[in-house]
Parts: sequence; C-alpha cells; structure tokens
Amino acid sequence: MRADITSINFQDAPNNFKSEIAMSEGQDNASDYSFDELIEMLNGRNVYDLYRAFGAIGKLKLKKALPYLQNIALFHEDIGVQEDAIRTIKRVGGKNASDIIRHLKTTEHREFINKNL
Repeated sequence: MRADITSINFQDAPNNFKSEIAMSEGQDNASDYSFDELIEMLNGRNVYDLYRAFGAIGKLKLKKALPYLQNIALFHEDIGVQEDAIRTIKRVGGKNASDIIRHLKTTEHREFINKNL
C-alpha cells in the first residue's frame, strides 16, 4: 500500500527542504511500499515520489533497486537528484553497491563521491 502525504504543505518550502521532507516520509513509511511501487516512483516524473522512494529504499536496503539507482545517478537531468541517488546507493550498501560507487568514481561524480562518501 502506498502512503500518501496529506498534512504537509510543500508549497512554500525551499526545494532542498522539500526533498528532505519527502525522503524522511519515505523512510518513515518504508514498509508501506512494495518493491514495484518503489520502482514506479523512481521511474515517474514526480520528484517528491522519487525522494520518498530514495528514503524507503535506503531504509529497507533494497539491493534489487541498485540498478535503477545507478541509472538515475548516471542519467537523471538534475545533478542534485543524481547525488542523492548516489547517497542512497551508499545507504543500501553491500558488494554490488560498492561496485557501483567504484564505477561512478570514474565518471563526473568522482569529486562528489570523494568529498561526501
């Protein structure tokens, strides 16, 4: 079952704060999402769904989501979203996540990874 936010007004919040709220909501309600719902949220156009998915995936440590996160880290149009996908990969952890991070260090993300992870 997908959790819905009905009591938080994002309208006047700064963009980085909105993403933190959405990510926190995803963490808090991680068990409410199915894997398929999370992948749908990652592939959708709604940035708040994307951040809720990041939060839930990081909390649940869903290794099956790593290829989707890698794709976002490499190809999403927003560099901030790319960096948060990388942070989520790190939160998931494990050998596959380490391999992805190592690969991402060979891309334009090297400096970000070296400074932040």
